[in-house]
Amino acid sequence: MKNRMMRGLVAALCAGAALAISGCGQSLCDRVESVNQSLESKIGDCENVQLDSVGRDVCEANIGKCSADDQAKINDQLDCMEQVSACQKGNELAWLSAMAECAKKAEGVSADCSKAFKSE
Repeated sequence: MKNRMMRGLVAALCAGAALAISGCGQSLCDRVESVNQSLESKIGDCENVQLDSVGRDVCEANIGKCSADDQAKINDQLDCMEQVSACQKGNELAWLSAMAECAKKAEGVSADCSKAFKSE
């Protein structure tokens, strides 16, 4: 009985962690794509601001190299990016600075995992 309860608890914790990492059923590559689309609209008419979006095929080909810790850091970065307000013309440096702060959330992601998020 005790072992069955422990296994159930471990399974529940693992399921909870998987949902937290994947954003409630959304794959990490789905989430990256969604956040990139949101950021594209947030750029608006800001001058000299552009994003390097990663291709979904590149992400999917390399995401398996990301540990749970890597994925947690990337999700932290994505959470931060979602909170960045829209860029206002004339305020590009502040917007880019906010994005740079978000990038710090993913510091320490393994080199193999980071390949999943590099545009080619």
